[in-house]
Amino acid sequence: MITENEISLDKFVLLQTGEIAIDNGAFIINSGPLGSCIAVVIVDPCNVIGGIAHVMLPGTNKHTLSESDCRYAEGAIPTLVDRLINSGSVKKNMKAFAIGAGNVLKSPNDIICTPIINSVSTCLKNFGIPIEKTALGGHDRKSAILDIQHRQIRYTVGDSSESVFYEF
Repeated sequence: MITENEISLDKFVLLQTGEIAIDNGAFIINSGPLGSCIAVVIVDPCNVIGGIAHVMLPGTNKHTLSESDCRYAEGAIPTLVDRLINSGSVKKNMKAFAIGAGNVLKSPNDIICTPIINSVSTCLKNFGIPIEKTALGGHDRKSAILDIQHRQIRYTVGDSSESVFYEF
């Protein structure tokens, strides 16, 4: 038996790199651990729907003909937006959030975090979707949790427990 505050594992989606999940309140979506990757979270509070894309790299995959390679920002964000629209979201209601891009290896010559932040920001700007809030950079791993039923985005930093990042 599951009580009101417990979560059934069959209602929990754990994303891997390059994966996207959409929800209207049936599931809780977790980005999984984020090092230099970014969880792009988009919600439509008016239609109570949202999704997460676990983005690994900036730009697009120049080595394949597939523009929808969701490991890349320019493949993941259009796919996330399209899936949200196809599921009942309205673009003008969408709000974006970005969590991750940590230099977890503390490399003084980090060459991925800034480009992926810029790529995600530019892609969302080109879609006309405002970025409401971010938790980017630093040296700690992070994770993003989308709980549409409770109208929350939660996150973790390092070994911390979940904290509310945004309520809608």
